[in-house]
Amino acid sequence: MKPRSLTLRALRKDDEALLRAVAPSFARWSRAPKRTLAALTAAPGAETWVAEAGDEALGLVTLSLEDIAAPSFGPFESPRVARIDAVGVAPAARRQGIARELLATAEARARARGAVVITLMTAVSNAPARRLFARVGYLPVLRQPRAYANGEDAIEMFRLIATG
Repeated sequence: MKPRSLTLRALRKDDEALLRAVAPSFARWSRAPKRTLAALTAAPGAETWVAEAGDEALGLVTLSLEDIAAPSFGPFESPRVARIDAVGVAPAARRQGIARELLATAEARARARGAVVITLMTAVSNAPARRLFARVGYLPVLRQPRAYANGEDAIEMFRLIATG
């Protein structure tokens, strides 16, 4: 279920409260979750989208793109691979369809910018995230040993998003 007036916009400098609210979601896997999240959202070429209802920022998704080395890939000219670097929802706003809406926004932005696939990484133990990603079409493809600061393995997942 999606909040009635959910809108999406680019991250702004005044979204510090949202970053503080979302950062604890990453605490289990990062020694400095707020700093990690800030670095991901400020990375060169990254774009971060915020979901809000009214004036309240509820969640965010950060997307980055990389060109595929080949100049074309099948019917795709200058294809790209997109990566979701972070997705998080403030604790009070969870289980309302916000993360799903953020994923859909990232996929639409990636597709519009020439991406043919989108990838993400999540902790093996992050069952709620893994269920959500699977429900919206992400497939696990690779286990990354000790990918997180706490030594936990990650699962790399991908989804085909091209419509060519």
